[in-house]
Amino acid sequence: MRSKGTTQLSLIKQSIKLEIAQISPKGSHKLPSERAYCQQFNSSRVTIKDVLTGLETEGIIYREERRGWFVSPKRIEYNPLSRTHFHHMIDEQQREATTQVLAVITELADVEVASILKIEAQSKTVHRIERLRFVDNRAVLFVENCLIGELFPDILQQDLSQSLTGIFCRNTVITPPVLILM
Repeated sequence: MRSKGTTQLSLIKQSIKLEIAQISPKGSHKLPSERAYCQQFNSSRVTIKDVLTGLETEGIIYREERRGWFVSPKRIEYNPLSRTHFHHMIDEQQREATTQVLAVITELADVEVASILKIEAQSKTVHRIERLRFVDNRAVLFVENCLIGELFPDILQQDLSQSLTGIFCRNTVITPPVLILM
């Protein structure tokens, strides 16, 4: 029996939250289809979509196109004061980190980049490295690194899908830099 002020939407939402709480905390568990939830709760598809979208907004579940709804894995813990790189931070949390290089552009430093790097505009070559970071095969972060070319003469011969910090530490030819993230 519904208490006063309790909607069908909130009852369904609470029921699905309870179901999710009983699932392994590792996440990525596939939920029943929207049609199955319609039958289970004797409800319309619009109501079920509203409930699932609400749970997605809360970060409890996520949707994959043409695959359905999944339980979100535990949130990544990020400490901005830590001096560890992305891959290491994600590995420590028993998750899989990957990086996709989107673009590598070598150009003279424009006004904005020159200002950040504290150099004169158009005076030095800069390597602009654009990368997309993934956790458990889901895109989570876009990163753009701007490196002064003369400080990193061999950087473009490295595997830029790996940690730049790791490359700097492993390669004695490349001096560890101050990274500027945009």
